[in-house]
Amino acid sequence: MQQFGLYYQKMLEDFESFAFQGQGRIKDKQKGTSKISRIGRKLPKVGKTACFKFNN
Repeated sequence: MQQFGLYYQKMLEDFESFAFQGQGRIKDKQKGTSKISRIGRKLPKVGKTACFKFNN
């Protein structure tokens, strides 16, 4: 039974690291979106709902 406990503990650790990485990506995407909306307001004839794609 101890082997199953270690197995599930490892699975939980992997899931936590995966979830943490996902939260970081969401925050980065939100920052990028707010920057783009600020840029869009300064450009003529570009609505704030327009989509831009930049190479990172």
